[in-house]
Amino acid sequence: MNMNFEERTAAIGALLRDEVLKRYNRPDYMSDDIARREIADMVSDMNHEWPVMSRERFTAVAADFHRHLRKVHGSRNWPTIAAMVKALREASKLPATTTSEDEPPHIYDMVADWWREKGGAFPSLAKRHHAARLVQAGLATWGELRRKGFPIPDERVEEAKAEPDPHHEAKLAEIAAVAERLRTSGWAGKVAAAPEKRGHWAKAALPDDPRWQALKEARDRAGVVLP
Repeated sequence: MNMNFEERTAAIGALLRDEVLKRYNRPDYMSDDIARREIADMVSDMNHEWPVMSRERFTAVAADFHRHLRKVHGSRNWPTIAAMVKALREASKLPATTTSEDEPPHIYDMVADWWREKGGAFPSLAKRHHAARLVQAGLATWGELRRKGFPIPDERVEEAKAEPDPHHEAKLAEIAAVAERLRTSGWAGKVAAAPEKRGHWAKAALPDDPRWQALKEARDRAGVVLP
């Protein structure tokens, strides 16, 4: 399972503070406050360069990153962000430019809030990896996301299709209940007594019968096309 943005932020911060930067001297001109801000910038920039991967893969890339950094940075002072990015690309075999589904945390927060409030996919922002996080958080199921037009991973499509739609089941139950009430009331006999009307569900068949209206409205809500 891939690390999320927050997990990788913490892991990169620990890597730089506890392993990489300890091997070098902090520049004399840097006060404690400036040094803290410099480390924060390093973590942020490295996080946006670091590709999406599992924790196990992260550990392996971190070791290679450290080795490549020693090759490209000859000074005893802290390495520059540019030197660290170059070492990372060598360690993870990245091309000069990369794309990934990674992003700042507030993007997912916007997508999740939209789902909670509107029950749909945030236009132009919702992505497959957001779907996985919504399911993990218990905010949705794969079936719900698919029915609402939210993009989901290809490997989850069949699972989503097989998931029962509770709203559809409720509509079918409503239709069955109305039909049963009509059957037990003897209304069906009126239709049987008028063969010229049989098979035609036009309102004119029994225009003044409220039970007909109840059945028709229930079927309309369920999206059933009457013959």
